[in-house]
Amino acid sequence: MTSPTLPKTIEDAILLTLGYVGVPKLTKDNVKKVYLRSKQLQYLQNGPGFFVYDEPVDSIDKDGNTIKVIEQRSRMPYLEELNLYIGLAHKDIESFDDKKWNKMLIDHITKEAKAWIEQEEQYLAALGKEDETPPEKIEYAH
Repeated sequence: MTSPTLPKTIEDAILLTLGYVGVPKLTKDNVKKVYLRSKQLQYLQNGPGFFVYDEPVDSIDKDGNTIKVIEQRSRMPYLEELNLYIGLAHKDIESFDDKKWNKMLIDHITKEAKAWIEQEEQYLAALGKEDETPPEKIEYAH
């Protein structure tokens, strides 16, 4: 999955989410589906979300003092936030029914698994070549 330009407002994050999960309009009937699909996407992305926000956190400066710094973080919209935007629509997106969505998830997971298999095979082949070279023999000194 390609990385989008991350929005700075929750409304824009929800619009981006709708586009990625294949739901053209957020309704009371599909809000939990959108929420679930957003979490599935977040899992596939290994944690990041579409909504970027600043969070003040404690840090330690070079002198050992505690200071406040702003860290940028990201997350997917919360269910409560999605509920606030019922009726929001994303124009010009392809709608994905559950069957197509699930196929896309499985296809993505399979593609990544095959890439891992290829990397593993290359790694093991390289190890095998190293094993073919006999190690240097050190004679026992009496």
